[in-house]
Amino acid sequence: MVGVKAGLSSATLHLEWLSAVHMAALLPLLADPLVSGPANMAFPFDARQAELYLHSRLRLAAESRAASFVALLEGQPCGGATLHGIRPGGSWAEIGFWVGRPFWGRGLGAEIVALTVETGVLDLGLTRIEARCHDDNVAAHRTLTQLGFARTGKAMTRGTGTIEVFRWCRDHELREAGEQAES
Repeated sequence: MVGVKAGLSSATLHLEWLSAVHMAALLPLLADPLVSGPANMAFPFDARQAELYLHSRLRLAAESRAASFVALLEGQPCGGATLHGIRPGGSWAEIGFWVGRPFWGRGLGAEIVALTVETGVLDLGLTRIEARCHDDNVAAHRTLTQLGFARTGKAMTRGTGTIEVFRWCRDHELREAGEQAES
């Protein structure tokens, strides 16, 4: 995607563009139904699904409609995120994120989302980011609310049950920062 820089890092993670180089290492993580299911990926997530996933993400990036990233922990993929639904000149997108099961319980989901939101704001000019997750995905709810996303409602989907909808708005973040500066 034009204008999006690769290489944002936190103290723990490095976020870079999703590419074919990562797919062999991502495949075992995404083959886990507890990862691919909540991430709304096809299951079983096999080599063919990985190829389709990569090609769809690369196509959307070439069309400037999505930006997909892989999170690296000590040089190894541990999760990923996509900003999708980006419209030309638009100021909002939807984020999808996942963490491989061997990396659960370390707070990496929050770091992945924070780095992806930072990329969306700084490089894409996003001011609103929405997220959707299954109503029973407590870890995702916690991650999103910890990062300032507010629960805004529920949506029903075919075959997957109830989905919680969350929203983060840059204006809200700026307003809170101003209120804190005044106190």
